[in-house]
Amino acid sequence: MFFCEATYIIIRKWRVAERIDEVISVGSCITIMAFNRFDGTGAIMSTDMHHPFENIIGFSQIFKLGQIPFKSYVPVSGMYSIVQGAIFDFFGEGGTFATYFVTANLFFLFAIILIVILLKIQLDGAYVFLISIVLYVQSYNRVVFVLPIMLLLIWPKLIKKRNAWIVTWFVTSLFQGLYYPLYGAATCVAFFPLLIWQIVSFVKSGQLKRDIKTVKFWVSWSICSLLLICCTGCLIGTFKHMLAMSGQSVLADGLSRFGQMVPNWFFSYFSDNYPAIRIGLYYVFTIMVPVIFVWIAFALTTKVANISFEGKIHIGDVESACIVSSSVIMPIVCYTFTFIRLDMDSIYARSSGVLFTGMVLILIFTWRYIENEKLRAFLLFLMIAIPAIVNTEGILGVDSSSKLASHYTVPDGYIYVENDPVNKIGEGFIEQSVYDSIQNENKKFANSDKELSYMGAPAWFGYFYLLDIKGVGAMEIAPTVKNYSAAEEAIEFAKNNNSIIGPSFVPYKNYYLYHWLLSSGEYYWDVDRWMFIPNNGKFTTKEIKAQNKNNEIAWDGMDLGKTASSWGASMESLMKIFSNPGIEYNIVNEGNGLVVDFTTSFDGDDADFVFLEFDGMDTYYEYTLYNLDGEFVQADSWSGKHLMKKNFNPNMTVQVRWQDDNGEMHYLNCNMSKGKLLIPLGAGAKWLFNEHDKISIYVYQDEREIPIPSISQIHLLKLREVD
Repeated sequence: MFFCEATYIIIRKWRVAERIDEVISVGSCITIMAFNRFDGTGAIMSTDMHHPFENIIGFSQIFKLGQIPFKSYVPVSGMYSIVQGAIFDFFGEGGTFATYFVTANLFFLFAIILIVILLKIQLDGAYVFLISIVLYVQSYNRVVFVLPIMLLLIWPKLIKKRNAWIVTWFVTSLFQGLYYPLYGAATCVAFFPLLIWQIVSFVKSGQLKRDIKTVKFWVSWSICSLLLICCTGCLIGTFKHMLAMSGQSVLADGLSRFGQMVPNWFFSYFSDNYPAIRIGLYYVFTIMVPVIFVWIAFALTTKVANISFEGKIHIGDVESACIVSSSVIMPIVCYTFTFIRLDMDSIYARSSGVLFTGMVLILIFTWRYIENEKLRAFLLFLMIAIPAIVNTEGILGVDSSSKLASHYTVPDGYIYVENDPVNKIGEGFIEQSVYDSIQNENKKFANSDKELSYMGAPAWFGYFYLLDIKGVGAMEIAPTVKNYSAAEEAIEFAKNNNSIIGPSFVPYKNYYLYHWLLSSGEYYWDVDRWMFIPNNGKFTTKEIKAQNKNNEIAWDGMDLGKTASSWGASMESLMKIFSNPGIEYNIVNEGNGLVVDFTTSFDGDDADFVFLEFDGMDTYYEYTLYNLDGEFVQADSWSGKHLMKKNFNPNMTVQVRWQDDNGEMHYLNCNMSKGKLLIPLGAGAKWLFNEHDKISIYVYQDEREIPIPSISQIHLLKLREVD
């Protein structure tokens, strides 16, 4: 439709137009932006059972299954999944999986229409056309409304109507705060300077005295007050949830940029003979470009403010300075979170949307306030350079396989489904393994009480959605319930809603919750259903511990990788969460290994961690870079010493063994790394609630047992418990 409108205007006005602006229509700009953003292949369904469904799960849980926000269901990081979920349900044949990509494109099209309209009412068509070409609206729905809100709040006509602007700021802050709290805080705080200016001007000009006598004034603020009252519960719940999750953002999602493998597309014209250049540029662009953008916005603010020094500082244009300062404050707030969530193969990851939004704002402010042609050209160049660096996005990343193809080829291993018993799959092509997994989960829950709520069963949002299963708290335990406060929140909602808890988590990664399930007496392990079931007074705590100690979630030979060494390196700061049970021991050599023989036996729950420190383990290392496939050894060079990670004692494994009450042997493995290891024995099979009189420690190099290095420290510790 928009393409046809654009074509019609071009044909009609091309020969008679005096300015290029006259042939640039709203439709042409919308078409270009939509083309830049387009993704998805229609009825070829995703294999990802997490990300698509986290964008829509809120609407399903609240409006289809009757869950009450922050009472029986916690929306994931805000209400953003409700908005896209509503469009998915309305336009997607009742929300079938096969229509997800189509409705996602439609959702972002609505946002693009809003963006173009807000640009068009403030700028000449040619400028809007330029922005349409370089702006990339990400397929990341959390950030999608930041730009429209910012554009609305810098609209000169709205700013002149001071009460209307203040009301708009209040409503948009409330909306974005509920939609995605981080960006809600960013857009709200970004306009604090302008808000103060507007309030002061509103009062000083006498406009407040006149407006306060009108019905319109009281109606607008009555509506705002009513909205605030209605949303207070959700705002408080959202705030509490964000506090619970905020302490684990790096652990839950995101990777350190240092030591990552540089993507093939990044400055690919530098050959592998110059790895230091590409690695160095990767770090520089990751950190410096977002930071430099803030300084550019700050410099523009001071330029627009027309500051002079005549005995004292005088700001010539306070209102304009307040408006432009929003482009400084907004990214600073956003970076407090987006900067630590750096995905593989993405230079800015979640910060990209923030940068693109800021880029558009700077282009508008340059158009509006800067008259110097050279400065205009310089700022224009810098803002266009930002998306150009991310050369795999938008119009700079067009390829025939994704956007210009006349048809799509169904990948191997996909099957065609229609009229499936799981109605929400819909009609289309789905990978066989994904289809089988959905069917297996459907059989598992076919006879379950759908009025009950679940955590960690099924494993991912997709199954909750497709099978209409109620979720409570952190539905997906594994990636989210890691730190103490997150476990507290999950436990509170599980207890209040009598939820069934599945085994879709890893004991050492989710240890607080795992330990509570086994020890609290609130839940018992049902080996037949393979789930934790609410006790509700059925068993005594002693009986539950006896039953739970035989759970099969903790498996033998669990490999902790570098987790134990990471914790061990932070032992000084972690000591406050441990107590020392004062367990005494003797050390006995046993072949190549070592036996820690306790003077008295104890219950595994009395000491569920052990700290080991090996001597002299920080001398041998290799330089590595890593991606999701693992670590890759790099050449020993100057760049390695400064730009790569040191992988200490590669392929050296520490193994801790123990026996359970039945005399069966169990063990945990972890990487030696630098030799300081904090090992969660309680996460291992048959440690908790079993009697132990010794542990054995062995070291392997390339899977071959070697003489154990000297150990300087061994401490048995007890981790604090969640109440």
